[in-house]
Amino acid sequence: MRGASDGQKGRRRKQATRQQSLVQNAFRCETQAVEGREAALGVIGRDGSAGVKPELVIDRSLLTYLTSTPSVNGKMKMLTGGCACEKVRYECTDVPIVQLMCHCRDCQRSSGTAFSAFIMMASDRFRYLKSEPAFFETVAESGRLFRRGFCNHCGSQISAHWPTRPHLLLLTVGSLDDPSKFEPSAETWLARAPSWHPLHPSTVKFREAPAEGVKEKIEAYFARRTKS
Repeated sequence: MRGASDGQKGRRRKQATRQQSLVQNAFRCETQAVEGREAALGVIGRDGSAGVKPELVIDRSLLTYLTSTPSVNGKMKMLTGGCACEKVRYECTDVPIVQLMCHCRDCQRSSGTAFSAFIMMASDRFRYLKSEPAFFETVAESGRLFRRGFCNHCGSQISAHWPTRPHLLLLTVGSLDDPSKFEPSAETWLARAPSWHPLHPSTVKFREAPAEGVKEKIEAYFARRTKS
């Protein structure tokens, strides 16, 4: 029994150390004043490469993002949606893990606009009720394979997923029956965001793919499910 207790204490210490490291990294970031709309927003980047948007980092909103849990309010307990012609229908029976907007070029091309809005779900809490989309595979800017699902009749984009992460599913917010349920907490690939489109004022912003935060949210979600 003592060995089990010591093991639990060790895991708790490791978790606390990891969280402390995230906090320290966030507070080490300094906000830099720049011209234009980026001056009032935070963009978390991996480097200071030329030719991309100036790097800004906001600390307290990042900490809130890292430590927050998925919404469990009434409007997120059940999500339903489908395509424009209603050939494809689906339902989700759990809260989203992450809600985000991606500005990468692949998302711009697939959506036909400035970004794609997604909610990330556990794939085993999702099911198609009526038909299924056709999937098309591309190599994302991150270098990973990415599959997007479209209705093969009306062309509406429904979902997306990484073949290497079958436990996760991304649903397009536009396919929801009630898109007002969307509460984005993050924006990714700001390096590709066009200057003519405004950014959301309340999101944590990443220059490219999230360097930290999303993975921790996914791990925390499945950890909670294991305990329940």
